Amino acid sequence: MTAQRRRGYTLLEIMLAMAVVVALTAIVLPSFQPMYRQYRVAAAADTVKAGLLQARAQAVEEGRPYVFGVLYGKGNFRVAPQGQSCWSNAGMPQQDDNGQKPFVYESALPSDIVFQEKQGDAPPTDAETALDPKDVNPSQYKQLVVFLPDGTARQNIEVTLSKDQAVPTLVRLRGLTGEVTIRRASDDQNGDR
Repeated sequence: MTAQRRRGYTLLEIMLAMAVVVALTAIVLPSFQPMYRQYRVAAAADTVKAGLLQARAQAVEEGRPYVFGVLYGKGNFRVAPQGQSCWSNAGMPQQDDNGQKPFVYESALPSDIVFQEKQGDAPPTDAETALDPKDVNPSQYKQLVVFLPDGTARQNIEVTLSKDQAVPTLVRLRGLTGEVTIRRASDDQNGDR
């Protein structure tokens, strides 16, 4: 008697293999969700760092102070020259004193990630965390730091980014050097400074 070659898999073998895949997915998937949330907050922190560095670069390039401002409880931020005309209800001037249009950069963090005013405050859970920059009045922004034409800032700042069920992330600016660092808030609580 000769052995016959099998040409496929039985239904039982396929069902068994699928059950193993489903079981492994059920075990592994929940561990990826916190990591993904933290990854999104870290990416938002990189966006804030880029905004701070953009404000510093514009101040140096144009030879005039630039401001970085945020909307607390939302994910919006703004970079614009220092002065009442760029940060008031009146809106943006078409030209500055030199006859040039001032550089203004407005952006928002990914949805569900907000600027937190005080560390420890719970992030808001409303659906709209990032507003359309056209819908935000410049006077609503909290001006956090002014970059001077020599590349320094007037003060050190710390901005907290938070997302529901994620560890808050801190973006720190050292005013004297313009150095921007990013840390998770839990790193500070563990004494890792």
